[in-house]
Amino acid sequence: VLGREKEDTKKKEEIASDDHELDNVKPFSSVVRGLVWLIRPSLGWFTLAMIAAVFVGATFSGSGIIFGFTVGALNPCANTLDHIRSMGNMFAGLFFMLAGVELIANFLAWLGFGIVAERLLYNLRVLSFRSLLEQGIHWHQSEGRTPTSLLGIITKDSMSVGAFSGSTFGTVFAILINVLIAVIISHIFAWKIALVCLVTLPILLGSGFMQLRMLARYEERHREAFSTATALATEAIQSIRTVAVLSLENEYMEGFARLLKPPREQVVRASVTTNIWLAISYTTGTFINALAYWWGSQLIMKGEYTQKDFLIILVAMLTSAQLWSGMFSLAPEFSRARLALSRVMTVVNMGSSTHTGKPGQDPSKTKGDIEASGGEKSLNPEDNHRRGGAKVTFKGVSFAYPNRPDAMILDNVSFALPPNQFCGLVGPSGAGKSTIMNLVQRLYEPTS
Repeated sequence: VLGREKEDTKKKEEIASDDHELDNVKPFSSVVRGLVWLIRPSLGWFTLAMIAAVFVGATFSGSGIIFGFTVGALNPCANTLDHIRSMGNMFAGLFFMLAGVELIANFLAWLGFGIVAERLLYNLRVLSFRSLLEQGIHWHQSEGRTPTSLLGIITKDSMSVGAFSGSTFGTVFAILINVLIAVIISHIFAWKIALVCLVTLPILLGSGFMQLRMLARYEERHREAFSTATALATEAIQSIRTVAVLSLENEYMEGFARLLKPPREQVVRASVTTNIWLAISYTTGTFINALAYWWGSQLIMKGEYTQKDFLIILVAMLTSAQLWSGMFSLAPEFSRARLALSRVMTVVNMGSSTHTGKPGQDPSKTKGDIEASGGEKSLNPEDNHRRGGAKVTFKGVSFAYPNRPDAMILDNVSFALPPNQFCGLVGPSGAGKSTIMNLVQRLYEPTS
């Protein structure tokens, strides 16, 4: 008896764990592994897009180098008129060449990322819909799941993933490459100026990451509240005739407003905190400019660096800082995409919750699995006709509905029906007659 109680308790815990599986946020590494698995068929396009994005990110620092040498060559005190004209033509040609490289790189990057993103969204929608169809009725009816919330995984969550993938992801990657190249180039030309400017970058990065963290926590906390309100609105629209006949418009409006009130109040508080970090990330670039101008002028007056070195640092590193601060304006899209991808990958990885035997499989290899052997025998109509029917066997079956796990409908039921035998299920209402038929039809799985 104690052993059976332990098994029932373990089974209930497993059911509860499955019910809360969609609400749990998967680790970022697990989400990335699933994403890589889906992108693998488009690895060629993804590699091409990444290489092109590297060139896009390098063009910012390249323009800074050309601009610095251009200003240095246009000094009339150090160069003749013919030399200035010659150098001006050369650097103008370099800028034109850089523009051509950037044009081709941008085209290839956005083309590759766009193709990968569309294929990814197609796979996510198809696999998530197939996974939802493979789940049993007990899964769909447990934990208050509704068609609206489940279909939101295919529609809303897929759109959130698509909003960050493609060109948005390419932009973020190009900015990261730009920052890395700018730091290296700045230390090569003027490391004293670069070190001072580099000290302020952690402030910029920290404010951006704090904004991203606050938005992620907000999305995770309130997605259930908004889904509940959406389910209520969907129910009202689908039953609009009943609502109109019974005059339930005010009741539904009050309930909808009541569900939206708590997240609405917390949006204001979360927005204040988030926008503080957003303001810091936006203004840090200006503070870095002020510091760079002051410190750079001091070193130029001492003769340690020239205007050419200072302008290269100014355009390369400070432009990177401004792009980096602007990148965190995409923090809401990144937060929503991460949580949406976690939910979609959870659904995709669940797979089928019912056992389907393979045609022609040897029943002796099922190791005593009565359900598996029964399913295998029933899959071949010719064999069933030759035997005159199929055998139905229950052996120690217990069952409780997911919404009432403590009320056991069937408790250790065992019987066997040979082929071509008529059977009548007799009992009072609630004895489990319909439940037995549901189990035979594989609409539900036995609890134990």
